[in-house]
Amino acid sequence: MKTVIQNLVFFINDITDIIVKKEGIKDFSRSNRRQLLAHFLKSQQLIKFFFLVHLFFLNIFSFLIGLKSLKSLSLSKREKLYKIFEKRNLVRFKKITELITALVFLIKYNNEKLINQKKSSSFQNKKYYDNIVIGSGPSGAVTVNNLLKNKFQTLLIEQGYKTSIPKTKHPATEFYHKWKYSGLSGAVGKYDLQFASAECYGGGSEINSGLYHEIDELFIKKLINKNDIKNLIKSNDEWKSITSSDNFEALSQRDKNLTNYFTDGSKVLGWKYESIKKFFKTNGSALKQSMTSTLLKEAERSGLELLLGHKVKKILRDKDKWKITFSKSPMEISCKNLFLCCGTPYTLNLLKKSGIMSWTYNDNFHFHPMIKIVAKFPLKVNHNINKNVISAQITQFYPNYLFGNAASDIQFLKISAIGNKLFSKDVDKNSEHMAILHATFTNGKCNFIKIPFIDEPIITFKINKEEAQTVKEGLLNLIKFAFKSGAEYVYILDDSKTKLESFDEEKIKNILKKIKLSFSAVHLLGGINFGEKKENLFDSFGECKINKFKNLFVNDSSLISENLLKNPQGAIMSLAQRNIDHFIREQKNDK
Repeated sequence: MKTVIQNLVFFINDITDIIVKKEGIKDFSRSNRRQLLAHFLKSQQLIKFFFLVHLFFLNIFSFLIGLKSLKSLSLSKREKLYKIFEKRNLVRFKKITELITALVFLIKYNNEKLINQKKSSSFQNKKYYDNIVIGSGPSGAVTVNNLLKNKFQTLLIEQGYKTSIPKTKHPATEFYHKWKYSGLSGAVGKYDLQFASAECYGGGSEINSGLYHEIDELFIKKLINKNDIKNLIKSNDEWKSITSSDNFEALSQRDKNLTNYFTDGSKVLGWKYESIKKFFKTNGSALKQSMTSTLLKEAERSGLELLLGHKVKKILRDKDKWKITFSKSPMEISCKNLFLCCGTPYTLNLLKKSGIMSWTYNDNFHFHPMIKIVAKFPLKVNHNINKNVISAQITQFYPNYLFGNAASDIQFLKISAIGNKLFSKDVDKNSEHMAILHATFTNGKCNFIKIPFIDEPIITFKINKEEAQTVKEGLLNLIKFAFKSGAEYVYILDDSKTKLESFDEEKIKNILKKIKLSFSAVHLLGGINFGEKKENLFDSFGECKINKFKNLFVNDSSLISENLLKNPQGAIMSLAQRNIDHFIREQKNDK
């Protein structure tokens, strides 16, 4: 194993050297390189395996053409081999260089330092608790805070650690300390899909853009009709104490410019426009209202016991208690009531690993796949290193798709331009005039593939022909919106990074017929049906119906088993609030 890792490190250092030289980066230090390696070594097992496959084929190819093993060759000969593989994209070698290039840009352009606190001093090392909550994201924060406010003894377990909130949008250190797999993870299938989720105290609320949508009435109706759910109603403005609307006058001039382009485009086209509330409060400057700043802080004042840095291996029913075991730790903790708030798909994975659900079970575990373009505007719309995205969204085509502004910092623009030198030079010159726009969809289905000896299952992603056509329709309308908003030109983020100088619908349709779609996603949802239908394992309030698994509750995004599309944090929190309120009422009535 040690030799394998050494060979991987050698290979990554080689590719890094080539990229740094190719991109003309003169100040990529040893410290930067160590940081890049740390990011890679934290990546998803599937990605490390992908690199190992390439290393294997490179060595085989080297022997076949009469050379020695890769490691024994001179740097110049290794470079020639890499160029052969990249030019012909053998075994999809371009994905290797793209990933390492992306890491180089992330580290070079925004390496803001964060404070990482690994100690969990509030854990009292007791063997038994009345209640345990696993996961500290929005759903876990709602759950534990309500339990403690009502004097229920509770332990909160979180796999990640406490890390300070960055002042800028998505620095490299945030990816390393707050994102699962350092943000380097993907699903397999016909279409590329890179997905990301949080692994830190406060969960997704620490890394997302904090956009707030109330729980959706159409979504509620679909859930009720599908699952026969009792007492599920819409709550109005439930989180108003920790959300607010953007004060337009308080925005920077560049954010005003981009917001105005959105409103202009919506007016020209007659498309529905919304200004979304955020989990932010403005007191002179915008303060992110993540869970560590709000509900978890309240829980700490109520005496929260917190166990950080511990990954739950399995949950086991032991007579009348739940027993929790951990990876890389012999410790065991028991409880009466167990609340799973690990997030999608990790709650589902834990249930399957623990034998509570079958590995073959899958029901509408899905992403919100996102496709992006880069638009260049006459006025400055970008700060290069940003604090947040604007709150404008185009919801004309809801519930099929919507448009918004994605993180457009210089590192993300440079990553968008990988593989196109003219585009990359354009970013160097005009980045302050560029914004990344996204179209977000509800299309596609996901499933688990369990591979022996690999702890985390492989996730598959597929969309059918009709769904792919909807995506291309959405991409066409996003491009149309960009030009009608005032964009001078647009880049499609296909393999060629096609530049469009104007909106010629027929020409663009022909381009879209030929491109290979590539997605990203940060919203992982569903997988568990809940309600009174006989086949559902969990009831209307997320409690397991099977008597031998009593006192087990799912109270997170896994319950979002119908298409939601809009930013899910508000809906997840509202559903968690409803469920934990019911639990507390039932407990008090039993007394």
